[in-house]
Amino acid sequence: MSIPDSQTLFVPVLKVFADDAGHSIEEVRDRMKVQFEITADELLQRFPAGKPIFHVNVALALANLQGAPLGGSKLIEKVGKKGYRITEVGKAYLKQNS
Repeated sequence: MSIPDSQTLFVPVLKVFADDAGHSIEEVRDRMKVQFEITADELLQRFPAGKPIFHVNVALALANLQGAPLGGSKLIEKVGKKGYRITEVGKAYLKQNS
């Protein structure tokens, strides 16, 4: 299996938040690693600039869920310093796209 891009991760990452609890980026990464069966070798793959591809793709999915880059609907919101949780808009999106 190859490393999923941020678009492929969009709904699976949002589903992590369906329990209405706060989750850290580390927890989201761990869940996506398991769900997409990311191997140790895949975790070592990096962009030419040196950043891990998998970590960047998860971060991009989280950014898009927060409405970036074009100020779209916020499906998740930041809570605390390292956590995120689903918004009412995110819950509605999941109902329509699950």
